[in-house]
Amino acid sequence: MEPTLPNDNQSPTADIPILDATRLATLRNVTGENGRPFLFEFVELFETDATERIAGLRAAIAGGTLPQLSKQAHPLKGSCRNVGAARMAAECQALEQSGEEVQADEAERILARIESSYLEVRDAIRQLVE
Repeated sequence: MEPTLPNDNQSPTADIPILDATRLATLRNVTGENGRPFLFEFVELFETDATERIAGLRAAIAGGTLPQLSKQAHPLKGSCRNVGAARMAAECQALEQSGEEVQADEAERILARIESSYLEVRDAIRQLVE
């Protein structure tokens, strides 16, 4: 029996949860300088950072600077891990590990999964924070 390869509808990271609830619980229990849970501030920083970094990845693909993707994916992966965005971090790691030999079509597929995961993470976190 031959292995089933993931298609565009089935991400290789589909079995990884969108959010790591334990990480978010830890952040919720830490109080920021203004007295509100640090989670609120952290989420705001994550959203800004992720949006900018995803735009940078998109620009690198569009501009043909594919060898830079691995370096650009690394800090986004770290931000994802900090906020508990487990699936998004795994997608960033896949892009990072693809190295300098990544082809544009593969980079596009991975970036599409990163963008999709980001939207899911953002929505899930906003529901938790409200």
